[in-house]
Amino acid sequence: MTKTLLVSTSPSVRNALNYLFTVILKFDFECIDFDACEDWLHNNENVNAIFVDMTEANSNPAPLISKLTTHAQPGVVLAIQELKGVWGADAFEAGAIDVLTWPCNLRELSLRLSYGDRKFDVHVAKIRKKFADTFDERISVETVRSSGYMLRTGGLNAFDPT
Repeated sequence: MTKTLLVSTSPSVRNALNYLFTVILKFDFECIDFDACEDWLHNNENVNAIFVDMTEANSNPAPLISKLTTHAQPGVVLAIQELKGVWGADAFEAGAIDVLTWPCNLRELSLRLSYGDRKFDVHVAKIRKKFADTFDERISVETVRSSGYMLRTGGLNAFDPT
């Protein structure tokens, strides 16, 4: 099951995303505030996506986004900011793959997430084809259900010029 984490103190963001992820998309959804992040990081829970709500943050959340990005592997971190938010560029530099403006259209957000998955799958398919064309079956990319992808080399040293 897809698991999503929201780091937020805003009731409007919490309620809207809770509805989107639990009712519409049927994802496992957890919401915590900024103070609980350090404890959450030590729990070693796997998530597919982490949303960091910057709309009510008291300080630049870039250091937190950086930590969460490292922890979310192979998941992704997305940041949420107000229309005149000032930390969007910092969020990208810290590793967020997207910065959403709040309020946003929930239908658009759900399609954006789905499109991102399809776009990534197409990218992996192209990589698989390039490996097959270059290395036959000696190097391949295998899908690991609900986890990500695994590179299989069959003992081949792809960096050996011989």
